[in-house]
Amino acid sequence: MAQRLPIGKIAAWFFAVLAVLIAVLVIFFLTFDWNRARPWIDDKVTQAIGRQFHITGDLKVGWERSPGETGWKRWVPWPRFSAQKITIANPDWAKQQYFATLDEVDFQVAVLPLVARDIVIPTINLVNPSVDLERLKDNRNNWMFKFRQAAEPSTWNLELHDIAFAKGNIAYADEVTKADMQAVIDTLGQPVPIGDVVKQQEEASRKSSAQMVGKSGAGKLNKQAEAAAFSEVSAASAASAAAAASGAPANPASTSANTSITTRHGPKPPIPLYGIGWTVKGTYNKTDVAGTGKLGGVLALRDATRPFPLQADVKIGDMHIALVGTLTDPAHLAALDLRLWLQGVSMAHLYPLTGVPLPETPPYATEGRLVGQFRKEGNIFSYENFTGRVGDSDVRGSVVYAGRRPRPLLTGELVSNLLQFSDLAPVIGADSNVSKAKRGEQTRQP
Repeated sequence: MAQRLPIGKIAAWFFAVLAVLIAVLVIFFLTFDWNRARPWIDDKVTQAIGRQFHITGDLKVGWERSPGETGWKRWVPWPRFSAQKITIANPDWAKQQYFATLDEVDFQVAVLPLVARDIVIPTINLVNPSVDLERLKDNRNNWMFKFRQAAEPSTWNLELHDIAFAKGNIAYADEVTKADMQAVIDTLGQPVPIGDVVKQQEEASRKSSAQMVGKSGAGKLNKQAEAAAFSEVSAASAASAAAAASGAPANPASTSANTSITTRHGPKPPIPLYGIGWTVKGTYNKTDVAGTGKLGGVLALRDATRPFPLQADVKIGDMHIALVGTLTDPAHLAALDLRLWLQGVSMAHLYPLTGVPLPETPPYATEGRLVGQFRKEGNIFSYENFTGRVGDSDVRGSVVYAGRRPRPLLTGELVSNLLQFSDLAPVIGADSNVSKAKRGEQTRQP
C-alpha cells in the first residue's frame, strides 16, 4: 500500500525547490558576463532600424531596490541595464560615419508590471549623446529610418516616464537651405515657467532695440507696444462683456504668455515648463548664425493636446530675432503662437529668411504676435498688431505671409502717426553713403 506524503512536506519541498531556483537565477544574473549577449543585441537592433548598431563598451545588468516604492514592494529589486559606447551608423552617402553616438545609456525596469506585459521605465539616462543630421540637394536625409514592420502587433506595452541626459551635441548640414550649424543642448538646472521667460526675453529684446534704433527710439517703441497691449486687452474685455450680456459663450484671445487658457470648449491643459537649454552657431544660406534658447521637456513633444514651449534669441548676420511662445503638436507642426521681436539694419536683409523682397530701410525694431498655420498647400503666418520703429518713424499694423507657389505673398496694413520723409530715402536710393555702408551696400551715392 503506497504511503501518502503529508501536505506539509509537499509544501516544504515546493518552497525549497523554488528557493533553489531563485538562488540559481540570482547567481546567474550576478555572475553572467552580459557582454556575450552584445552580438545578438547588435544584430536584432540592426535588423529593426535598418542601420548598423553596435555596443562596443560594457553591457551590464544589476539589481537595485526602487527608492520610490513603499510597503512590501520596496523589497522587490528592479533590474538596472547599462550599455556603454553605442553607435548608430549613417547611410553610405553621408559625410559622417555615425548618425548617433552615446557614451552610456542607463535605465531601470519595474518588475511587477512585467506580469501584465507592461515595460515600465521610470527614467532613461543618456550620457553625452551626439547626433549628426544631413540632407542632400535631392532631399535625401539621414534622419528617416526604415523600421522593419512586425508580422503581428506586439502584446507588450512600453511606458517611459522621463528622459534625462548630460550635455549633448547636434550637427546639422543641409544642402537645400545651405545650412551648416552645430548645437549644444543641456538640461536646465530647474524647470522654468513660460511667464518668467517672456519677461526675461522682453527685457533683453528691448535692450537690443535700443542698440539698433537708439535709446530714444526704443523708449518710443516701448510706449507704442504698451499702448497697443492696453488697447488689445480693452478690446478683449469689451468683447467678453458683450458676449456675456448677449448670453453667448466667451472666447477670450489667448496669448503665448498664458500658462493656462480657457476657451468655449473648456480649459486647455497648462503649458509645460521649459526643461532644456540650447546654444547654436554656424551659417544659414551663407550667413553667420549664433543664438541661445530653451525648449520644453523631451517627452512633452509626444503630447499633441498640450502646446510645446519654445524660446529663441538668435542673430543672423546683422538681424536679431527673438521669440517666446508655443508650438502645437510638434511632431506634425500644426500651429504656432509666439511673441516676436525683430531688429535689423535694413528690412531688405529679411529676404534670405522670408523669400519676400522688401525695400531698403533705415535700422528698424519691431515687436508683436506671430501666429502660424502649417498647411500642405502653403504655410500661413500673420504678424498681428505689431509696433515698430523704422529710423525715426513709427509704424504699426498687421501683415500676413502666405508661402504659396510659384512665389510667396506678403499682404497687410501699415499705419504711421509720424513719418519722417528722410526715412524713405533708402527706398529710392537717395540715402547717404554712411547709411549705405552700414547696410553693406556697395553702390555710392553721387
